[in-house]
Parts: sequence; C-alpha cells; structure tokens
Amino acid sequence: MNLGYLAVDGGGDLDVSGFNGWGVWRVSPDGAAKYIGYARQSGGSCSELVRARGGAVYAENGSVLLRLGKRALVPTYNMNGQIDGEYFFMTSYAFGSKGTIYADEIPGSGAFEAHQQLIALTGDHVTLLWQQANKAR
Repeated sequence: MNLGYLAVDGGGDLDVSGFNGWGVWRVSPDGAAKYIGYARQSGGSCSELVRARGGAVYAENGSVLLRLGKRALVPTYNMNGQIDGEYFFMTSYAFGSKGTIYADEIPGSGAFEAHQQLIALTGDHVTLLWQQANKAR
C-alpha cells in the first residue's frame, strides 16, 4: 500500500497519512508509531499532510481541515457551505502569510470538471479568488 503523504511537525515527529488505509499516524524519533485518526482527501485518496508556520501539521477530510494534535485530529476549519451555501471537497490547500489558508475545492456532487473554486480563508472571512463553471452541453 502507498503510504500517502509525509510531514515532520515542529517537535520532530514524522506524520504519515495512508499508513494502513486512511489513517494518520505519528512516528516519534525513537520509532514508536501512534494512530492519530482518520482523514481522507476528496476522491477517496490519502489525505495530504501540510506543515504550517509554527510547526503544526494539518490534514483534510472532505471539507474539514484537521490539525494533528498529540492524540487526535482536531477539526480546525470547516469550509462546508462557506461559499453559496454549497458543500465542497478540498482537493488541495496551502498556508499563506498571516494565517491565510488557500484551498482548491470541487462540489460534493462529484461534478469535478463542471465547477471548481479557489478560495482564501482568513479567520472567518472567505474570499472567492477564482472559479470555473463549464456549461452543460
């Protein structure tokens, strides 16, 4: 099985997604592995792990961004319904300056090619940066 994604947190622990399914595991420098929780990326693949400023590591589960805590995944941002009340899945995300999160989202209906959005989330404020909406033929 593909391990998925790897990230090292601020404390030097290695975080691994996709290790034994959609699980996220933390491996300490002495080699001890601990299950942290379940997270999957939209489309069912292993959740991408991204290290933010300050060393915290994040994963996504659909439209929810999760911070990897010591013992669990902590829901931090829920992007569900943030724009036009729609439910979207994140396909990727990145951390910008001053705590801004950029996310690429697709609709929960699975119409990947029909509609896609790039958003910026700063605190509770969401800005639509770009969207693609193909017309039905």
